[in-house]
Amino acid sequence: MSTEALTEKTFEETKTESVTPAKEEAQNNSQIDVPADSTGETVIGKKERYEQLIIRHGIPEQEKFIHKREQLYLMVEQMLSDAFIGKVIDYPSQTIDRLRMAAFAIGEDFLLKQLTDQEPQEEQIREWIEDFMKSTNAEEETGPANSSVEKSLDIMGRHMVRQQEIASAQITRLTEYIRQINEMERNKNEREIQDLREEHQKERENAQKRIDLLSDENFRLSMQIEETQEEAKKQADPGLFAQRRRNREQKRREEFIASVLGNGDFSREQLAVIERVVSKDFSLLQLQKICDPKVKPENMELLEAYYERRRIHG
Repeated sequence: MSTEALTEKTFEETKTESVTPAKEEAQNNSQIDVPADSTGETVIGKKERYEQLIIRHGIPEQEKFIHKREQLYLMVEQMLSDAFIGKVIDYPSQTIDRLRMAAFAIGEDFLLKQLTDQEPQEEQIREWIEDFMKSTNAEEETGPANSSVEKSLDIMGRHMVRQQEIASAQITRLTEYIRQINEMERNKNEREIQDLREEHQKERENAQKRIDLLSDENFRLSMQIEETQEEAKKQADPGLFAQRRRNREQKRREEFIASVLGNGDFSREQLAVIERVVSKDFSLLQLQKICDPKVKPENMELLEAYYERRRIHG
């Protein structure tokens, strides 16, 4: 196979791997039938709704509208109402994303009452969320509110994992291409081969950076959710069962530490951090955040320092 043919083939494959979530879903739906999800709505139904909304709101297929189409896809996946989508679809994509994430945390009904024809700024959206949290009593903040936040984090996490899988597929494809280029070195001009290798190595590095950014964003969101939960707990009345809760947490903490120390999935660097943090007076939730095989050692240390400051300064 010639270098030109191989290059064209690989670019087409790479382009296929780089499709947006909305396009990937559309391709999958056209090939297979899938069962209903947990809400009772089939993926095919979501696809049809997405296509209807594309037509209803007149979103063109040009490249510059790709982010708005992605936001519409995510809102359909999130099952936000037509009223909410119609209210926000004309805003810039970044504003739509902020409002969509806010809907994850506090629900769309409260937001619909706040929205006007004027585009809300980031600070205003943050104030709406704070107003909602203040209007909720202490029991709701430690129960349903936190449950909503945890559900939000779970959905965001699954979307990030999907993006990481796409980027990983790109790395695999580009690595194979570099291997084929190496096999052709005996028959092709050395300079041409070097140029191709550098070009695709750069694409591979960019794909790896994308994975790292997604991982860091997931880590940042976890800390943000943690802060929200801690703030809700501070405002709540500890009640009559506070001591029992502390006793139960201490027992669970000891069981968790034993399971972590017996887990062979941790690297040497991770174990060094774990051996240090288990001796500190961290809560079970804090230990669970730190002692995760998926968390990088440097992020473990960041969490350790963060929780240590909170423990000292309250």
